[in-house]
Amino acid sequence: MKSSVLVAIVVGAVALSGCGAGEDGASAPTSSEPAVRQMTAAPDTAAPDQDAGCPLPAAPSAGPYSGITVPVREQSPSLTTDVVLPQLEGGDQAIRDRFNSAMRASLADLSGGTANGALHAAQLRCGETSRVTRIGAHVVAGVLITDHTWEGGPHPVNQIGTVVIDTGTAQPVMLPTTLRDPGRAWGALATTAQSLVPADGPTLFTHAPGADDFADWVPATEGLTVYFSVAHARGDYYPVQLPWNRIRDLFDPAAFATLSS
Repeated sequence: MKSSVLVAIVVGAVALSGCGAGEDGASAPTSSEPAVRQMTAAPDTAAPDQDAGCPLPAAPSAGPYSGITVPVREQSPSLTTDVVLPQLEGGDQAIRDRFNSAMRASLADLSGGTANGALHAAQLRCGETSRVTRIGAHVVAGVLITDHTWEGGPHPVNQIGTVVIDTGTAQPVMLPTTLRDPGRAWGALATTAQSLVPADGPTLFTHAPGADDFADWVPATEGLTVYFSVAHARGDYYPVQLPWNRIRDLFDPAAFATLSS
């Protein structure tokens, strides 16, 4: 899976993981249906006391970009695809193309591991769906959330891909490189994350935490949102937002300034 650092593309699934980033700057996927201009905030649909740790509504855009979702409907002999793909409009072309091609690569990775079934748009805890999650002064980010059903499978399996780009360099941001001491930070981040899970929520770690546990993430002005891999009964992925004021000392100051912009 997967200084000021820059696009992180990380794709995860319950029995599947991969990562990839396109750099061809090709245009966004086309569809007979129009792109949907989106709000970057996740809907507040959680029941009382179940919104602990949910990502907070996103701040207004701090950059010249707009976040949209583009319908992608495709049919092959072995796979039906019906999802929405986060994309950027406006702003710097190099940044826009890098983000958009990275999201297309993320979808290709998810599709490439599926067969004899269907790939659909999906929703996680906290109302989390595919969207551009952050347009900050120095960073843009988004998440792709799908589910995969297949012939003979007992149930759909949620899959996820995240993209984070430093708009100053148009390069991937890899979470380990933003931390002062990754070896020490994973344990501190894990403790903070578990403390934000509702009392009847899942245990996020039954092992010593490491980089792979934090592979699916996006930054926000309020904190670091991580999509933790959990049992299918818990939704396959469990989003938790770790407030910056509880974890900022773990980050390199320059990287923190970029991620929290």
